[in-house]
Amino acid sequence: MAGQVLSSRLMPTGLRDLATVQSARKFCEDFLEANGFSLTLNILQKDTIQPEVDYETRQGCYVLSLQLLRYAVVQLKFFTNHILSEL
Repeated sequence: MAGQVLSSRLMPTGLRDLATVQSARKFCEDFLEANGFSLTLNILQKDTIQPEVDYETRQGCYVLSLQLLRYAVVQLKFFTNHILSEL
């Protein structure tokens, strides 16, 4: 659940207005400055998730981590271009 909340803040679905775009951009910048990229990357390391965690949950963690990492890598360019096009 926490991963879904984080992903909704980093990857909002409704980027229709400038305030939403700026808020999401700021949240992502803060997330990256707080070492969020490294923490998310650590989830993909061997033995980070306990062995007793079931397969579906483990795979869900990996998929969500990859989505967050991919988004974090490209989002600043996207938001910068989006904001400039709105001006």
